[in-house]
Amino acid sequence: MHGYVQRVLGADDLSLADDASVDRYVAKQVQTAHHPSGTAAMSADPGSGVVDSTWRVFGTEGLRMADASIIPSSVRASTNLTCMIIGERVARLLAGTARKESVVERV
Repeated sequence: MHGYVQRVLGADDLSLADDASVDRYVAKQVQTAHHPSGTAAMSADPGSGVVDSTWRVFGTEGLRMADASIIPSSVRASTNLTCMIIGERVARLLAGTARKESVVERV
């Protein structure tokens, strides 16, 4: 890296000429950016999921879940847009404007 980068802002103790120093800096600064999802999957069966196709939580009354935890499998991208669509669908359902179709049964 020495010769390509002259200085890293906020890393005054970093020596770019020393690989061990660069390794320590990277280990200290780098972190993951994962998108946890699928921890409370949607399913038609209470035995294999947490919510049904209308986002009702099995075993409760009046509780719906609408976040990334209900996504049954990885979307292979940022979950932001998927969560926005889930929110839109739940909002339409609660407003009474949703189409009567089951998302889970089509999968």
